[in-house]
Amino acid sequence: MSRSLTALSLSFAAAVSVVAAAPGAAEAANGPNLSVSVTPPPATNVYAAGRYNLTVANVGNRDALNVSVVINLPSSLTSPYPGIMGTLGARSAGCNVSGLVLTCNIVKIRAGRNAPLFFDMTFPVTTSSLAMPVTASSSPVDLNPGNNSATITPNLRTFATDIQAAIANNGGPLTADIDHCTGRDLVSFYQCVITPTSVSSHQHIFNADNTISFAFPDYSGVWSQNPALNQLSFTYYEGPDAVADFVGYGVDGTNCFEGITTFYPASVYNSAYSVCLQ
Repeated sequence: MSRSLTALSLSFAAAVSVVAAAPGAAEAANGPNLSVSVTPPPATNVYAAGRYNLTVANVGNRDALNVSVVINLPSSLTSPYPGIMGTLGARSAGCNVSGLVLTCNIVKIRAGRNAPLFFDMTFPVTTSSLAMPVTASSSPVDLNPGNNSATITPNLRTFATDIQAAIANNGGPLTADIDHCTGRDLVSFYQCVITPTSVSSHQHIFNADNTISFAFPDYSGVWSQNPALNQLSFTYYEGPDAVADFVGYGVDGTNCFEGITTFYPASVYNSAYSVCLQ
């Protein structure tokens, strides 16, 4: 009988031990849980400011303290000193930029609440990615870091510029001023803008028959536009041989295109062009 009572007591004690552990396990699951969502503006004109809105929500059951939101801005890819590919404008209080990183600090986000953030950016025409990864962190450690990240991808709009119409309005051939810089793997004329000492220039003439003329001999060209008229393409020739191809996009709706020129034969060097009608 004594052995049965002892066994029953041990069994009861074990059950109590299991029940007592349950509250501790539930308590361990308490904590902040940040969730990041982004709202980019609708299509934004190149070289026009767009406002990028973020919401950092705390869907956990404890306050999130010392929240840090890190936004990686796109690089100008200039060497040896890369800058931002574009211009950073107004932003939420507590947001500061260092190099290519915009960091927004929030003292506290209470459980079940959220904090809105914003920043304004102006972007040029570029062939590189403008995607901006966003990551949030806090103290105590986030329960679910899997929803702490998002990516902002700008949607840029270029401008239609009808060169044939401009030639007709001019009453004949139209001169274009071309500014350019040359380097390795250039992606945007903006790279020339931020290193202006590298910029040189020349002119060519757009003709109504889609040819290009130059003031110096042996060079010629042909040009075309897409149906939407926001893209300009042309090829330069030296004698019968193609020497350069340009593809660019309208940046102001009046007279300028920006884009990249590649060379023949294939080269590690290319040029970024700004082509503006006079």
